[in-house]
Amino acid sequence: MSFLGITFGSKPTVKAYYPRGKERGSDAPDKPVSEDVRIWDAAQTHRLNEKHWQGVLAQGQSINSHLMMWLETIRTRSEHEIFNNSHAEGIVFSHTVDMFGKDGPILQVQSDDEKYNKKLEAVWRKWWLKPDINEQLAGVDMLRLWWRAIWSNGEFLVQIVNMKKAESAPGRDARSKKTDDVEARLHNLDPRRLTTPIDQTKPDVMLGVKRNETGKPVAYFIAKPLDLMFQHTDPLKTDEFPPEVIIHGFIMLVANQVRGIPWLTTALPVIADLRDYDTNVLHAANLAAAQGAFLWTDHHSVQIAEADEQVIVELEPDMLQTIPPGYKVEQMNPRQPAANYVQFRKERHGDLGRGVDMPAMITRRDSSGHNYSSARFDDQGYRRGIDLNRGWLERGTLNRLVNLVARESNLANLAAGGTSAPEDVTYKWNWPAAPHVDPQKEGKGIEIRLNVGVSTMREECANLGYDYEDVIEQRGREAEMLRERGLAVPGVKVTGANQGAAKSAGSAGDNGKARQTVGATNER
Repeated sequence: MSFLGITFGSKPTVKAYYPRGKERGSDAPDKPVSEDVRIWDAAQTHRLNEKHWQGVLAQGQSINSHLMMWLETIRTRSEHEIFNNSHAEGIVFSHTVDMFGKDGPILQVQSDDEKYNKKLEAVWRKWWLKPDINEQLAGVDMLRLWWRAIWSNGEFLVQIVNMKKAESAPGRDARSKKTDDVEARLHNLDPRRLTTPIDQTKPDVMLGVKRNETGKPVAYFIAKPLDLMFQHTDPLKTDEFPPEVIIHGFIMLVANQVRGIPWLTTALPVIADLRDYDTNVLHAANLAAAQGAFLWTDHHSVQIAEADEQVIVELEPDMLQTIPPGYKVEQMNPRQPAANYVQFRKERHGDLGRGVDMPAMITRRDSSGHNYSSARFDDQGYRRGIDLNRGWLERGTLNRLVNLVARESNLANLAAGGTSAPEDVTYKWNWPAAPHVDPQKEGKGIEIRLNVGVSTMREECANLGYDYEDVIEQRGREAEMLRERGLAVPGVKVTGANQGAAKSAGSAGDNGKARQTVGATNER
């Protein structure tokens, strides 16, 4: 089929002609030189590059087709490397620590109703301490578990369950249901349990997810476990759940992508190459070291004794032994590791974290080749990637859970002057900040931004992982205690005369008068 000279279903070609009267002679007609000259060199396949591209799958297949064929293989290899390779495990651990720190994010509710804000923050903190249905994991522990699953499985899978219904099952302990206001709990599931039932052969069900015409998930099929240890599942028996009770977290790289791709995928070839290389270098070095010495001769007159088996002579240290005339004793010269062994491994280690913009100084845990400026520059790009991932978690998971907690705890009745929650409510998450290499320089930068007016205390506290309201309240309490005892308040300049007045007021025992005196004479 063709339209306007374009043939559909065939490769586009460009025909080149020799000018008449030149290379092919004056009487030679114009003839094409090549029948297949592509515009892009990268699209050419020839003898020199066909081996490299022979593993590429056929064109036209969707990302979901690739996932159906290779997802389980990639998952198995990723999990194997994380459990058996210290570099892979270290990268996952470092990235998880940098993401969540010790305590994870802190919620700050923002609306025009301060009573509502404080109450929701308090309810959330209480629920986030033990959101796990099994009461084993805190909220930050679940975040770490989910992030490790992102690296090994490409996704995490969570079911939102009702605590009372779960505890009413035989064998469950129902002690905690009397005190908790929010009954919703989170049940972590192995992503492998998300599978397509055998009886679901319709094209709208793929990889365990049923979607509508636009690709929106409308149902999830979770395979039932065959035993209480969840070691085996039965793909013939599945439960169908609506998307309202399922949290399926993965980063979509291609439109209409159904399942997540393990983040360790692009690093697997590098990890395999390094492991093989290190193993071969170690074997070569051991082989050379194991050869104590060997005898050889290049003298033609020496009589060579033939032996059916290799003769091995044990050599004792600090002993002088004789060898047959004409023979030489020599040790094998070890040539491994090579001179560029360390540099080669450094360069390859830098490739392991490139997929998440992790610099080599973090993948290798070695900043010996950096000064302060270069280390800070490398770390800035990495921190921007961390912020990007945190924002994704906020929008897709954390904000959804806060809305769930607010709805179930019936906070609408606590709003000031009415029975409805504020219309405009936003959630601000304060994440743990990375420790500063030079706290003095960082503190000076904060001071300059505040004095110039390009930042606020709320923003600076959020960058450090603090809630600015908590900081202000705590500073107020501490300042009050310092003034009561006649001590200077940090951050407040006091003159020499005023310091004496503060001390005398504090020693007089009149706390109220001391507060008035010091407060009236302090200059900011």
